[in-house]
Amino acid sequence: MLLLMLAGLWLLLFWNNARLLPFHAGFDSEEHLKYINYIQEHRALPLPTDGWEMYQPPLYYLIASASLSACQLSINDPTSIFVLRLLGAFLGIAQFVFVFLSLRLLFPAGTAFVGLLLAAFLPMHLYLAHYVTNEILSAALATAALYLCLRLLKSETPRASQFAWLGLAMGAAMLAKATGILLLPIVIAAIAAKLAVTRAPAAISLRNIGLLLAICFAVCGWHYARIWLRFGTPLLGNWDVVSGFAWWQDPGYHTMADYLRFGRSLVNPLFSGFSGFADGIYSTLWGDGLCGGLSLDRRLEPATDDRRLFVGANSDDAGSRWRGRRDSPIHSKAFERVAAINRFLRCHCARPCYHDSKRQDRPRRRSTQGRGSRSLERSRARLSRVELERARP
Repeated sequence: MLLLMLAGLWLLLFWNNARLLPFHAGFDSEEHLKYINYIQEHRALPLPTDGWEMYQPPLYYLIASASLSACQLSINDPTSIFVLRLLGAFLGIAQFVFVFLSLRLLFPAGTAFVGLLLAAFLPMHLYLAHYVTNEILSAALATAALYLCLRLLKSETPRASQFAWLGLAMGAAMLAKATGILLLPIVIAAIAAKLAVTRAPAAISLRNIGLLLAICFAVCGWHYARIWLRFGTPLLGNWDVVSGFAWWQDPGYHTMADYLRFGRSLVNPLFSGFSGFADGIYSTLWGDGLCGGLSLDRRLEPATDDRRLFVGANSDDAGSRWRGRRDSPIHSKAFERVAAINRFLRCHCARPCYHDSKRQDRPRRRSTQGRGSRSLERSRARLSRVELERARP
């Protein structure tokens, strides 16, 4: 009964938010939509070099494109976002259902219900399910695999069909997102320990584990083999040089202090991941700390086509441009945010540092790291204050 109530609340929430959220809300939403559109138009799978997010395994995009095609829609139709968000809602509901079923195998009913409420209303779970992304499918399938693994471990005499279903779920999770591979050694180690403790016959144990691995790789292995044969590695991302794309990153974020400090997210939660790894995890787990739900192209429309406003422009000059536009829909708070972003970009890079170019020779200004770090602190604090003020009624 509680599961049905929570599922109903989720659907009600998604119905309410359908008219409020912009089309392109979410991390790299436009790039995920391009992946879906590529499958619909070409009736084929793209290569990692065809787009920023096209290195991702294809399961989510195949399901999404099939759903749109069944409704005779494409990503150019405004109605398509309702279909994709409804898909995300059902995947999110499946996620917390599998969490509850897993907890019931391990804990008493009361504890399992507390875990169910936490899973159903966890902020990160809620906002990711609204986005067009493969993350929620990957999470749902990984949780399903863990549930099937727990059922197998709880069985006194595991059947071959249990190994087969577990292999299917793990293969599907790896076909949704490459991080599903992290489940494989954990599951194999747990099953091996179980078989060793119960002193199962070696021949039967090897047969069952072999069946699990065979089904798993039959489901997802073709994708990784395809990438391996084409690019020389089964795991390829848009950060790899061979993909044709490039990232820009301050080397200072790789120091040990980044993993040891914590606290900025308790004061300025937005973009607090710049202060440390733990701050980034905390601010995104309990809220949309990276502002993935913002639609910057709608809220920050430049008064002119002068891109120097965002990168490399003098802040005072940028301020005069924006303050002088009384007819602009952007109010004064928007200028403060743009100026903060401008200072950060101007101090950290000599040219735009985003992924709209396939050039791999992005310059780094190492001499400005000290000054840039101080400017980053001021910019982040200003950005957080502005966002909090904008959120007030």
